Amino acid sequence: MELYTNVEFWTWSVAPPLLSSRGTKIAPILDAKGRSPTFRLSKDADLTTPFGASAYDPANPRLSLDMRLEEEQIEWFEKLQDHIMKDVAAKSASVLGKVFTEGQVEEHMKKILTKKDGYQPTLRTKLSKSGPRACQLWTNEGAQILGEWPDLKKCRFAPVLELKGLYLAPKEIGCIFEVTHLKVDQVAPPCPFEFETE
Repeated sequence: MELYTNVEFWTWSVAPPLLSSRGTKIAPILDAKGRSPTFRLSKDADLTTPFGASAYDPANPRLSLDMRLEEEQIEWFEKLQDHIMKDVAAKSASVLGKVFTEGQVEEHMKKILTKKDGYQPTLRTKLSKSGPRACQLWTNEGAQILGEWPDLKKCRFAPVLELKGLYLAPKEIGCIFEVTHLKVDQVAPPCPFEFETE
């Protein structure tokens, strides 16, 4: 699986929208081979999340996972956002149903990154804990993690992401990033006791 810095995102293109099983319009984003772009966001398990994987309904296996990003990753996603925005504008008649300028697309397009003063920028992703599209967890040694999920808020991780496409809502469009795999490094909490060595 290619690291994000090695993928040619400028060859990715937005296709005409399809209707999902949930009734949402989604415009697929395809790479040069006609597949959903899939890439590793980090070589090592060094990313963190401020909130963990969560959903409004605790019983919902479909979760959101916000990831803190480093400067190089931030710059890459900003360039990706610009590329997708320009491609949507160029194909707006077929993707959005009418002609939009780049400025109008920018007004309607949700930023890929969430930025707040005093906080590290984050990327919003989605993942499933169960079902045929369930995210698979792995250790640093390459062993699959089965059973109960670790608390990702207490872990460092390296994700594999699939760019599913653009959701097309009446007043907003935005990218859908799906986490398909996570390499997880479970950080042990510091021991509260002091031990003396002889």
